[in-house]
Amino acid sequence: GTAIGSPLGRAILTDSLDRHEIAKTIGVVSMVVLMQPLIAPVIGSILIMMAGWRSIYAVLLIITIGLLVCVVKWLKETNSQVRQKESLSQILAIIWSVLSNKKFCGHLVIYTFLNMAVIAYYTAMPFWFVTQLHFPEHAYPYLAIFPVTAFFLGSLLSRRLIKRMALEKIIKIVMISEIFFLLISLTLLSVLSVSVGILLLIMSLHSLLAGMLSPPINAVLLGLIKDKAGTVAATISTALYLGLTLLSIFAMNMHIIHSYEMMIFVSAVCVITWFGYFISMSDS
Repeated sequence: GTAIGSPLGRAILTDSLDRHEIAKTIGVVSMVVLMQPLIAPVIGSILIMMAGWRSIYAVLLIITIGLLVCVVKWLKETNSQVRQKESLSQILAIIWSVLSNKKFCGHLVIYTFLNMAVIAYYTAMPFWFVTQLHFPEHAYPYLAIFPVTAFFLGSLLSRRLIKRMALEKIIKIVMISEIFFLLISLTLLSVLSVSVGILLLIMSLHSLLAGMLSPPINAVLLGLIKDKAGTVAATISTALYLGLTLLSIFAMNMHIIHSYEMMIFVSAVCVITWFGYFISMSDS
């Protein structure tokens, strides 16, 4: 059920706003979404201590009912080109037409790998910090403050840049910055042993770049094939969460105390995102 939220939200933005307004809105949405790993564990802990674990589901039910009321009352139809029921072959043809666009696929690779690497960090944090680096279990959730704050700052910076330059130029700046991020990460991992501080620095730098990238690249992706907003939005969400699943499995099986494994991880993300950038540029 929740899987419909991400593509539906992107499709509504595409129907309602131009791409610069989409970029600004995505920046705000991204900041709110990335606050969840910081706030949710604290709220969950308080609920468990005050009323037991079952209270979490009661709170979720109340939130769901509130959201349902808001959707029914205020969310209006934005799609002015509602199509009749389509056959499976027609749906597959639409999907293929989207995936045949090299510029779209290139930007999708950049967005997917840079962002899902950040989320994979969050997924693997308990295993990395508590199990392998022996950081206190009750304290590790607060470490998320650093990468979340970095993403927040990246989104704020991106919103300012959107007012002054083209979206494609911001993406180019992020891609060039990623090379410096890779060099810094590899240098740190080569010279110093893996520690909580080193990992947090790498995660935070990566999160800063992801925060800068998310607003402009979402706007570019959603604006490339605007007449197929629903399919484009669904493709973005599917690629992101499918890739996240695979990358999280890889991250959870990393022995982070071995520097070379983290070096491989950050290098792979950088190489793949630059591969996507070259694909997007080849169809310019």
